[in-house]
Amino acid sequence: MAVSGNPSVLTPPDDVSATVLVHRLTMLGLPAAVAAPVTNRSREAHDQGVHSGGLVIGWGTGGDLARSYADALGRPFLAVSGGREWPRAAIAAAESGSGFVVLPEEDFDFGTAGMLFEHGRNMNLPVGVLPLPMDRTEAAFLVARAWALRRLHRPFAHRTALYCDFRSGPPGGLPDAYGSAQAGQFLELLRTGVEAVVLHSHGNGADFRVGSHVLCLQADPSRPAPGRQGEKFLPCQGGGHCRLDHKTGFVAFHGASAVRTRLMVMLSCSAYQPHGGLLDPRFQFSRRLLTGRDTVGLVASTRINHGTPQLGVAVATLLRNGASLGEVALRVNALSAGGPPSYLCVGDPDLTLTATSDPHLAQDHDPVPRRAGRRRPGARTPPAPPPGSGPERAGPHPSSADSPISGPRPLEPAPRLLFASDMAAHNGDVGAARLLAEAGVRAIRTQSVLPVSDRRLARSLADWVAARTADATGVGPDEPAWAHLCVPAGSRQSAPCPQCARPVVTREHRSPLYRDYRRLVRRCTVDGLLADVPDASARVPRHVRHEAHRALVRWEHDGLTGACTLVFAGRTPGRVTVPASRGCAQVPPGACRVFLVHAVEGHFSVLRAFGTGEASGE
Repeated sequence: MAVSGNPSVLTPPDDVSATVLVHRLTMLGLPAAVAAPVTNRSREAHDQGVHSGGLVIGWGTGGDLARSYADALGRPFLAVSGGREWPRAAIAAAESGSGFVVLPEEDFDFGTAGMLFEHGRNMNLPVGVLPLPMDRTEAAFLVARAWALRRLHRPFAHRTALYCDFRSGPPGGLPDAYGSAQAGQFLELLRTGVEAVVLHSHGNGADFRVGSHVLCLQADPSRPAPGRQGEKFLPCQGGGHCRLDHKTGFVAFHGASAVRTRLMVMLSCSAYQPHGGLLDPRFQFSRRLLTGRDTVGLVASTRINHGTPQLGVAVATLLRNGASLGEVALRVNALSAGGPPSYLCVGDPDLTLTATSDPHLAQDHDPVPRRAGRRRPGARTPPAPPPGSGPERAGPHPSSADSPISGPRPLEPAPRLLFASDMAAHNGDVGAARLLAEAGVRAIRTQSVLPVSDRRLARSLADWVAARTADATGVGPDEPAWAHLCVPAGSRQSAPCPQCARPVVTREHRSPLYRDYRRLVRRCTVDGLLADVPDASARVPRHVRHEAHRALVRWEHDGLTGACTLVFAGRTPGRVTVPASRGCAQVPPGACRVFLVHAVEGHFSVLRAFGTGEASGE
């Protein structure tokens, strides 16, 4: 693929005709100066990292088109092969402030959507998607259209409008709000043009009730061709009867061309359905908006949901206050009642209401939402993100798969926190995963370590690991909770077991995702797990010993921070958590098979406490 590298110049892939794209863009009413490539920045500026927004992520075969979009707007870019690499992309997106995922339509199913929802919510990360059809020209047109409409802010007669079909009067008493009794006025407003619209109504993806009116894809002159065998569509979209034929209260049906808006938030059921939904893409109202002349981005739900009129008021307020579409989707998922998150941003998540009073002004970048940690054009570039987490601008990172067990390496807090978050999420603990992910993203954005006084985080991680360290008998598990996140990276014989003097093997494991994250596991052939610790650069408790005659466990605590949880078997098995700086903790008389779990700033260690000697990391 040919990529110009010049911001404001979009170069399509070699197998797509630029002439065809320019023609189709001008057919939407775009000025030729906007539809045609325009050079107004140097390649040097782009290569030096002058960015105007969040990370653009090319997923699978959508990579070349995503790169052309990123280059045309001077945005950072990262290519991923698919869902397994999404966590790495999410970390990089957090450093940029948002992530815009351009991916093949068939890859964006409900499972992928759910994964993006969860990571976005857990990491407080605005995420937008642009699913691309299989046809290369159609896919390139969607990307070129998104780029062109970002550059041109068309004039709109009105700035914002909120419609709620569940109240007869305007919700919240807002001046630009409409209830079902004002449906006619609202639709007239739509025809004249509104820059941002919040539509709160009943819907099914193809039609939406607006009082005594209906927004219906089939009412448009450009409605889709009748459905064919094997496709998913409503009966009326295949030549059958309209599902509303028996209703006598509707006065008019309006097609997608009646909706003139730049940004749309659809608080309705199933307004956007991923691959595998009840409706195929060409039979959805929202999809038609995203191929028309005005709408550049929208927020919509993928499933049935419920929301009060106050939700619409809150969303309209967010937009007026400058929130981006990605942030709106993030907040709606937090504000909407019940169920898993379902609202997604379709389009660039950095899109906001225009910041200028001149709607005719064409810009080569959009205003960047004021979000903590986001870089603005011309701002000082912060320190590099953690290894393996940022956009790859140089050659591939050397693999350490075949490296021998390494010596001490410093590890930034973000990878270890996000590793722990992934571990918790995989084991079904959403609360712990969210807490750890938020801390990891905070570390990425501030480029600093967490305060050692963050006791809640340390206690939460120590308790979580301890609960999974021992089964009902208190014996260490054969497979740690993080096993699925790492691959073997070597082994060696270690000092004999301090309890039975039998052979001990230390095995090293590394994370393919967080490239410098490693763990060392020591096991005795008789006593099982002795230690499960981070690499040798991490501070772990030393001289852990169980003084059974005093019902006390001690460890070296000089300078040690974080939390320690003791987990034990015996007559009264259980757990007890204390500050690591205490250096000791009581256990019940008769306690046996004692493990100490230490956690601090994302690091966690599991150590066997024997009656004599020590069992700690090497």
